[in-house]
Amino acid sequence: MADIVKKERFKINNVEQVTAVVLKYDIAPFTFVFLNPRSQNWKYVKELCETKGKVVYDNNAYIVFFNNTIEHITIIKGIIDIVRGWSTVYFFVNHIYQDIHNTEWITCYYYSNQADNIDSYCIGVDSYKCMIIPCKLLVGWTHLLKKYHPTSYKEQLQALSIKKCNLCPNFDINKFSIYKEDEDEEDEEDKVRRSFWKRIFGF
Repeated sequence: MADIVKKERFKINNVEQVTAVVLKYDIAPFTFVFLNPRSQNWKYVKELCETKGKVVYDNNAYIVFFNNTIEHITIIKGIIDIVRGWSTVYFFVNHIYQDIHNTEWITCYYYSNQADNIDSYCIGVDSYKCMIIPCKLLVGWTHLLKKYHPTSYKEQLQALSIKKCNLCPNFDINKFSIYKEDEDEEDEEDKVRRSFWKRIFGF
């Protein structure tokens, strides 16, 4: 059963006030704040919160904190899947407000923890730019990295990670690197492509 703390002062009704309340606590990295939810699923969500999380009642806000454990991440993923369309819920990671509609990394993080080697799940490769990308969610965005930008590729990539995956516990920008392509080495994808064109055009 979760710990429940109650505090009452004034009515909270916007994201600025919610953020101010969340900043008062340093309990766990993941935080949900609910303001008088009316969904028929609230009873189920509340039961999950009170069974596994730490709950605080502050003013009219129902606040629940979760830790960075596999069990809690599983619960967080389940809650997000249920409340994604609610207007009465706020989600924070390390006190930073998150758009609950843009939390793909939570699901990705959940699955990564099932891999024997987390890097084998998380790290992506951009073979066109010859880059090792520390999060595969960013591979599709590398076309925005510009050679003549005043900042480095690594710095540009870190900026791209904001609101996409930068808060993921697995994300480490220092795993970014550029490799030199071996022109004498042909990977399986290239072999298949060359075989296809040879069958079609005879070369």
